[in-house]
Amino acid sequence: MKRILILLITVFLILPVISGASINMESNFDSGETIIASVSGNFLDSVSRENINFYRGHVKVAFDYGVARIGETYYFYVQTEGKAPTNYTVSIEGVRYIQGNKVFSDDIKKDFVISEEIADFSIEPGLI
Repeated sequence: MKRILILLITVFLILPVISGASINMESNFDSGETIIASVSGNFLDSVSRENINFYRGHVKVAFDYGVARIGETYYFYVQTEGKAPTNYTVSIEGVRYIQGNKVFSDDIKKDFVISEEIADFSIEPGLI
């Protein structure tokens, strides 16, 4: 009984340390391809369209996108049709999340590239 109690306490102390917020998606996409990504973390606030921004360098750019929550994971899709082939960044801003035993509100960012290759197809909408 004592061993089980120590094991449970250890799990509850270590588990929050490993969890952080992250965007899970590929890094390279063909022009016109639909990007589908997940956002995982221990969020205190909901991730909505207003929290997701896209940048080319330091300039904000508009994309056609949507967001949905399934269970504890958020998903978003992005249409890349008509976007210049170059480097972009997706940034989730203004959302609080827990990492370890601390609350953070730092931006969660992920870089991606749209290539000159043309995608075979795209999906609209990317999430239902």
